[in-house]
This record gives sequence, structure tokens and C-alpha cells, in this order.
Amino acid sequence: PIPCVPWQSQTSGQYQRRVHGDLTDWDFELVTKASTGLTAGSWVIEFYNQQCENCRQLAPIWEHLAMELDEKINLARVDISANEYLSRRFNITSLPKIILFSSPRNQMAAYEGELSFSDLKKFLENDSDFYAR
Repeated sequence: PIPCVPWQSQTSGQYQRRVHGDLTDWDFELVTKASTGLTAGSWVIEFYNQQCENCRQLAPIWEHLAMELDEKINLARVDISANEYLSRRFNITSLPKIILFSSPRNQMAAYEGELSFSDLKKFLENDSDFYAR
């Protein structure tokens, strides 16, 4: 099994904002257009597993990001236990794993920082097209 990575949350509370939802092996490319570089804006994808405690702890932060960054960046999730192709394609070796697919840079970047709201938001705001949407 893929290990969960340790982290500390600096944000608490419940957020009801809906993210784009879970993407699958079947619709990931159709929705994100990640391999073509012709994405409709940048995407940030959280790769997770239902049994990963750290992934569950990230959920309210992820919802807060979706609410805060609405219409600025696309957020979605991939459950790696149900989508093995994507897990292999993006070499997911620890969870949760967050990858930014940057439209203006036509590249992807794996997030390596602390999984706090402020650090994640700062990482996403560094995408040069962030405020153009």
C-alpha cells in the first residue's frame, strides 16, 4: 500500500463548498486535458485514498481552498484505490499527493510543502495565470 505522509493542519472548521469532485481513469483526460496542455485554466489534483487518515484530515482544507479560490483554479480529486492507471501515470508513492497542472506554464508541479491552507494557497497563487481567470 502507498503510505500516508505526516502533516500538521493549521486550519480547522467545516466547509460546504463543492469541488469538481472525483475524477477517474476514464474521465481525467477528457476533463483536464492534461496531456495536451490545452487545459481550460490550471488544475490542482489531490490524489488520495479513503483509508488514509492524512487524506481525511486534508478534506476540510481542500473544501476551504475550493471556496476561497472559486473561479480562479480548478480543483478535483482522484481516489487512487479505484484509479490505478492514474496512480501509475503520475507515480503516486505517498498520500496525500497534490499536483498542479499549470495552464500558462504548460507543465505540472508536485506540491512538496506543508499541507496547511495558507501554504497550499500560496503555492497555487504562484501560478502566473492565477488572477487572469
